[in-house]
Amino acid sequence: MRKKVLCDIDGVLNEPKENLARLYHEKKFDELVQEMIQLPLDETLATIVKNIHSNYDLIFLTARHKKYREQTYDFLKSFLGDIPFMLSMRCDNDGDAIEQKRDFVLRNFSKDDIAYAIEDRKDMAKMYESMGIHCFIVKQDVFSKKENENELSK
Repeated sequence: MRKKVLCDIDGVLNEPKENLARLYHEKKFDELVQEMIQLPLDETLATIVKNIHSNYDLIFLTARHKKYREQTYDFLKSFLGDIPFMLSMRCDNDGDAIEQKRDFVLRNFSKDDIAYAIEDRKDMAKMYESMGIHCFIVKQDVFSKKENENELSK
């Protein structure tokens, strides 16, 4: 069986804007997703993710709510084409995204099934590392919980 690579979407495959962090932390998910689906694809990271498929199965884990599944699936298919992938989406906007990703991984895989994870959030990377899964952090972390809430207004 091939190992899996767990890959986040927002902040990894697209270029999030700093101002979107406020919508995320205020739990204005409808507004946030509408903004996110308009963001351009990061061509470099998209190419890297596409090339991962030659050695690993791709599993996309996103904090987007499952009601955005069709839009999210179409976004992924637009650059992956015929490359197979699995998509796991958040079931509950009120639940903690870190806990939901952790629970999904624990329910479906052993740590030996996972080659590594790709994230933009330091707090998510810390969660993967605590499970014994190496995580590459890419780009700027705009969605992690801020230690000082005043940072959100910057």
